[in-house]
Amino acid sequence: MLTAILVASIAVANPVESFVRENPAARLIRSADGSSLVHASGFLAETGAARPEEAARAFLRSHGAAFGIANDQALVRKGAPPVAGAAAIRFERTFQGLPVFGADLVVGVDAQNRIFLVNSGNVAPATWDRHLLGEAQAFGSAVSSFARGARGVEAVSVTAGWKAVAGALHAVYRVDFVARQPAGDWRVFVDAQTGRALFRAPLRSSVNGNVYPVSPAETADALCPLASGKPSICAPTVSIAFPNLSSGTDLGGSQTTVYNCKGADAPTSSAGIPGLCSSVAPLPANGGFGFSADSTFQLNSDDFSAAMAYFHLDKHLAFFKKLDPNLPSGASGRALTGSLPALVNVQEGGKAFENAFYSPLIDAMVFGQGAHADYAYDATVMYHESTHAVVSAWGGFDIGIDAQGGLDEPGAVNEGTADSMAVSETGRSEIGSFLSAVNPSPLPSGRELDDPGVLRSCQGSGTQVTILGGLNALNGLDGEVHDDGEIWNGFYWEVFRGLRAGRARPARRSSTRRCSSPREPGRRSTATGRRSSPPPRHSFRPIPGWRPMPTALPGAARWTGATAR
Repeated sequence: MLTAILVASIAVANPVESFVRENPAARLIRSADGSSLVHASGFLAETGAARPEEAARAFLRSHGAAFGIANDQALVRKGAPPVAGAAAIRFERTFQGLPVFGADLVVGVDAQNRIFLVNSGNVAPATWDRHLLGEAQAFGSAVSSFARGARGVEAVSVTAGWKAVAGALHAVYRVDFVARQPAGDWRVFVDAQTGRALFRAPLRSSVNGNVYPVSPAETADALCPLASGKPSICAPTVSIAFPNLSSGTDLGGSQTTVYNCKGADAPTSSAGIPGLCSSVAPLPANGGFGFSADSTFQLNSDDFSAAMAYFHLDKHLAFFKKLDPNLPSGASGRALTGSLPALVNVQEGGKAFENAFYSPLIDAMVFGQGAHADYAYDATVMYHESTHAVVSAWGGFDIGIDAQGGLDEPGAVNEGTADSMAVSETGRSEIGSFLSAVNPSPLPSGRELDDPGVLRSCQGSGTQVTILGGLNALNGLDGEVHDDGEIWNGFYWEVFRGLRAGRARPARRSSTRRCSSPREPGRRSTATGRRSSPPPRHSFRPIPGWRPMPTALPGAARWTGATAR
């Protein structure tokens, strides 16, 4: 009899055993030391409360001790209070007025304000610790916790609180910051007495996926060898971490979000995204994006193209933010202020779509699935196009009309800038080598910033010159933005190459790639913006260019070229 009384008294004194006794069918998970519960479900507790939060608090007043709630702790609701209906009520646990990190409680309440679930974070007995350090010292300790330090750091928040460490509740600072190197969003917990970094965690979600480092015709180190005068297909895919994913449940991230259109048309408005296109889920086997590449380059349903678009667009947008982390005032494009949508495997009316472009009207990237090429399989095309998105977000280039006619030189600067930023990623002067490898003439192919036969000058003579082994071109501005953009992209490549070599090289084409004096008067048609003499090139001779889109997406620009320029 005495033994039974002792056992019963222990059960009453132990809040965990008391909860078990009242809810024998509940499914429970105990803390590591068995002193409290971290999960309880499979029970239903009446509270008599009128609102969900009142029900949760009433339950915890009776059973909170079983979940580690002590008399010196307080509960602060997080989030807006639900008025009625089933809800999950989250409470932040506080001690001495400061949050206990990682110790939140979530209470499940049904539509009748009955409790059916409780989850609790890790708790531990309090200590006599104090917050001896200030916030600035804690931030410095967090940054210096990296072996080589952190660069390009911007503090997001420094918060004093408590955390269970090694079985006791210690005074800490939670330091959140963004760093350019090592790149990431970081959270570091710092001991508030000693300044020692207790542990560090990356906050950006990252999972692995398969991509071409550049394209099927270009490895990270070099172009594939030529075969019959065209680049061959030689590059393997690689498995690499996909940074900046929001959750890892699809290809949505902080800088870009990719949708697979699987042969559907692109949406015609920003509000219509993704339209008929869909999110791309990871593989169920490993939760990653290790899709196999389409070796034919002709499928309009493969998810590998979406993985390519996510990785390389995220990479290039991060490249720009490293160049200048200070966003312009008034920037509105998603390339700088949000997650830039990208649509892959786009076709038009179920037919091959030989194009890739950034549309400022829908503020999104579009990559077509052509008859021979998937335009999302070439990173240099994506680098070029996403540069247009960044330029647009910064304010763009104004194209207008002046006293001498249509002024499209800003468009040429835009194109030259996009070319320049694309080759900055690879360190090679070729763009679109994959398109050159698989597309027959007259479909789009690549461009070469280091072509010695290209003669461009504001003061060109107007004569016809031969470039690229047989194509005729005008020596001078001709009003086509990609032709005229070669003045800027060629000069950029010469500077890039010279700086990389560690010495200034003479500009081989400095006599032909320059704009040093006002343009010649009377050389432009006010109706078309083209030079009036000599006549514009014939429409049957395809050139690499960005031309107006059809009425479905008016005003956007496209990759329509077919010559290696």
